[in-house]
Amino acid sequence: MSCKKRTLHKHSTTGFMLLILLLLLPNLGAQEVAEPQDDIKAASEEVSRDETEKQSDPASLTSGSDSGDITEMSGPSAVYAIVDLLSRSVDVLLETWMVESPPALMYLETGLDFYHVYQLQLVCAEQLNYFQLNIGIRPIPLIASMPIEYVPQDVVKLAELMIRELQMTAVEIGLENMPEQIKFFQNKTPTDVAEETLRAYRKLRALNGQLEVSPSEVYAHIVRAVADGKSILRQIDPACRYRIDAPISAEGRTARDILNSCLEARQEINDFRKGDTILPLIPVPILPESQDVTPDDVFLQVQILIAELNLIKFSTNTISSTPLPVLVSGKTPKDAHQKVFELRYIISQAPSLIKLVAEMKRLN
Repeated sequence: MSCKKRTLHKHSTTGFMLLILLLLLPNLGAQEVAEPQDDIKAASEEVSRDETEKQSDPASLTSGSDSGDITEMSGPSAVYAIVDLLSRSVDVLLETWMVESPPALMYLETGLDFYHVYQLQLVCAEQLNYFQLNIGIRPIPLIASMPIEYVPQDVVKLAELMIRELQMTAVEIGLENMPEQIKFFQNKTPTDVAEETLRAYRKLRALNGQLEVSPSEVYAHIVRAVADGKSILRQIDPACRYRIDAPISAEGRTARDILNSCLEARQEINDFRKGDTILPLIPVPILPESQDVTPDDVFLQVQILIAELNLIKFSTNTISSTPLPVLVSGKTPKDAHQKVFELRYIISQAPSLIKLVAEMKRLN
């Protein structure tokens, strides 16, 4: 009888231990899933501590060292350092995939601001999204432009998000040589930050096998700008008393024609903003006659236009976000030029529409 009791006691003890193990298993699984994120966070914190220790001696910043603590830099130079780290992170992937880094674009800008940089970062995130999808990794979300007052911290946060995504991608594919150190820079401007962001964008395009922007891509992004222009007019006049029958573009248009029209649109935006003490005037570059123009150059101008229109939306209390691009195909330079015509036609109506609405309010 006592032997039987001992057998029962033995089975009950075994069953109890199995029950404890079953209860613990979900927690153990959760720890295993979270492990990569924890490693990345810990590595990031360790890099931050290492950088601070390395830069504790003020002389190190003037001794030719190319690394620096972000707290030792100020304003645009600090932002540039983060974007530079993003660009160097993409370099590692280019080297891993044996893709050649693309050549620099024509860059004539002199007075860009952080809201232009943020807009360029959004198309970087779009390309990173495509890359992650192509290699079977859960991608970074696509982010829409919003009519807010962008500040340097917004640019830093988005750049850091993309850097973390690249680091997680590296972990997924087994890369261990991703850069972590922040380099030291001085005397950088928002225009410099925009140029470095443009480099990162072109590298990400090359990583996706997209060597040149197509007329269809340019067209898709101009459609976004046109949507913003219409949103502004609807906000000015909810009765929508504006026209959309823009002049028809001539045949045989080239990338240079589209670029010139984009530059004219930027000047017209400046003209519209001259009466607004809140909105800054952004210098419009002059295109040299001898300069070759590619669709990539046009694409840059379209992103600048979208950023400019978002600033106007902010000042006119237009709350709509810029729509994400819708992929199209078969578009020609003439089609893209026609869309820029439409945008300029919409912008040109804003001053008269403001006067009309003011007069209607006065009469009522």
